[in-house]
Amino acid sequence: MCGCVNVRIFTGLTKKLEALGNKRGCESVHAWTKSMVNHLYWSAASSACGDEVMAKWTSIVNHIQNVHEHDKWRFPACLHGELKQVTGLHQVRSK
Repeated sequence: MCGCVNVRIFTGLTKKLEALGNKRGCESVHAWTKSMVNHLYWSAASSACGDEVMAKWTSIVNHIQNVHEHDKWRFPACLHGELKQVTGLHQVRSK
């Protein structure tokens, strides 16, 4: 794992996302909190340097919007295969 990440970062992100999800109009953030924290952990655990961590971490913004190719040379595309059904943030919000 990249040595630049410690447990407090994951706890802090969780608390901030939970607080955001408690705001009116942002309730759908709760549905994404665990996945976002897991994505941050994976970003750090599978990266060799800080630049790679950031490229992977920021790719979640595209991923949520069903965009799986990125403009970052350190992480140009998601590693998963074809997705059959993606529940984007806009779809979760409409429930």
